[in-house]
Amino acid sequence: QGVTFTPTDTANYTLASFTVNVTVAKATPTITTPPTSSAIALGQTLASATLVGGVASVPGSFGFTTPGAQPAFGTATQDVTFTPADAANYNAVPLMVDVTVGKGTPTVTTAPVATSITYGDSLASSTLSGGASDVPGTYSFTTPTIVPQAGVSAQDVTFTPTDTTQYNTASLKVNVTVAKATPTVTTAPTASAISYGQTLASATLAGGVASVPGTFAFTTPGAQPALGTATQDVTFTPANAANYSAGPLMGGGTVGKGTRA
Repeated sequence: QGVTFTPTDTANYTLASFTVNVTVAKATPTITTPPTSSAIALGQTLASATLVGGVASVPGSFGFTTPGAQPAFGTATQDVTFTPADAANYNAVPLMVDVTVGKGTPTVTTAPVATSITYGDSLASSTLSGGASDVPGTYSFTTPTIVPQAGVSAQDVTFTPTDTTQYNTASLKVNVTVAKATPTVTTAPTASAISYGQTLASATLAGGVASVPGTFAFTTPGAQPALGTATQDVTFTPANAANYSAGPLMGGGTVGKGTRA
């Protein structure tokens, strides 16, 4: 910096000019109001949190000092740095801000497999096995009382972490195979007699009781039985064919003498 020496005796001496080095240290801003942080979930880094507000004596911005850090569950103070816009003349200022870390949500990397059940069984009859996640826990059907239709369908499953204090439950879908149920025929129907030469289609099946609604019919109605009494194949077809399988049974039939034309 330029400096001028002024002698006391200006009558006999002239002014003298020269330069002097002056060291100017950076100023340190004043933080009058620290920022606040949004909450994050367990497993997230500080980079996922947002700092809002905050007032300093000079323009600048607030940021986490170590944004890659993963804080533990709960609320704790974290290092924040105020960086002035005029970094040439102002120092950065360190400060502390509270950050709340809530429950994390587990990641299921491999879904469990469900054993097959039969129509009429609830999901509670199916067993879930296998499955992998990033934290220990167990799998269970969300609504085990559901009775699915026959076929393959995706059912809701809940993963419950062992540590429920720090982790939420996770929801997923698992395919469950439901086989058709087989009706039980408690009383076989009886067949009316036919004449030799007639087919089974001419006989009438009457009666018959099954565990579900349905109908009885000869399996091969075009067959022409021999004279006499013999058992014939009969099929019970349930009304709800989507969920019940047809069942074969044997019914007695009498073939009388035919009449020659």
